[in-house]
Amino acid sequence: MIITKRRIAIAGVFAVALAAISPVAAANAATATPAGSAAKWYTLNGTTLQPYAADTVLHWGDSPVASPTATWSNFKGSTDAEEVVMFLSKPGEERTITNWIATGAGAFKRGTKDVQLPSADLASLTNGNAASIQAIGGDYSVGIAFTKNTGTAIADGGVIFNTVHIVKGTDTYTFDSPAESTTPTDPPAGTQTASVDVSATTVAAQDGALELSVPAGAKATLGTAALVNGLSTSTGKLGSVTIKDGRVSSTPGWDLTSGVAKFSLTGGTSADDIDAKQLGVKPLVTSGPAAAAAGNQAGTAGDNKFASAAAGTSGTSVVDADLTFVAPAKSKAGTYTSKVTLTLVSK
Repeated sequence: MIITKRRIAIAGVFAVALAAISPVAAANAATATPAGSAAKWYTLNGTTLQPYAADTVLHWGDSPVASPTATWSNFKGSTDAEEVVMFLSKPGEERTITNWIATGAGAFKRGTKDVQLPSADLASLTNGNAASIQAIGGDYSVGIAFTKNTGTAIADGGVIFNTVHIVKGTDTYTFDSPAESTTPTDPPAGTQTASVDVSATTVAAQDGALELSVPAGAKATLGTAALVNGLSTSTGKLGSVTIKDGRVSSTPGWDLTSGVAKFSLTGGTSADDIDAKQLGVKPLVTSGPAAAAAGNQAGTAGDNKFASAAAGTSGTSVVDADLTFVAPAKSKAGTYTSKVTLTLVSK
């Protein structure tokens, strides 16, 4: 088997900055937990990520965000959730999807069913009649819902929301005041405390290489042929192929394609050759972040999509393929050989 590599990405060096966000006491956060909400809802300033003080007046377009804690963290979704949607409803109708007044798009955190800092801005509810309620005013529920069954049912993660008070005839609103407060208590007599400063010096992350490899002497041999619908048919595995992507900083992703040469009869002539399309190739990913191309492909001399890794990923992936070879009815009996060429290209 011939393995071809081309256009391998050039390694680069990138600096990564880490910042800490100071917590604010929960007693100063605008939050409440209405009946039926699966978690608490803190309203945070979308720029500073600090909780708003109780009864802070907000305007359409102020871009607040939400968190289940005052120091911001992820809302936990459920495994059956297919989508997350921001919604506006009348109180008591939070779980009745058909009665929502307006909705806005939400998104899961990459690789999870969790939601990080969803919008709490009424201006982001672009589907429905959110703007019309400015003239009406009143009390509503604003939150996120984990949905399933193509958006027709509430997933196990439920709905998480808070009560919003919209001032009639204006673009202003407030979220509920805190539902909890924390009163500091003095430590027991004789208690002593001390603190230790911690510092860490970091170095810039550095990209490694993108590599494609197979075991030495790798060879794919299909099993004993059998007649299927009167035609000689044999199956087997391509064998493990490893892609090592050490580009931990740039993470551009990659694409892997395959090509199959014609099959030649051992001891035969070119007239005995069998076209590459007689080999069916079904790509597989046995480990790592890669995704296999869908379907059972017919072999061709050109490039067929085999597997890929999305931008933002790195690490080692191992791929394989199910092979099925069907000889045409007029083919001679014997042993035929070919080559599968894999080509790895950085995105």
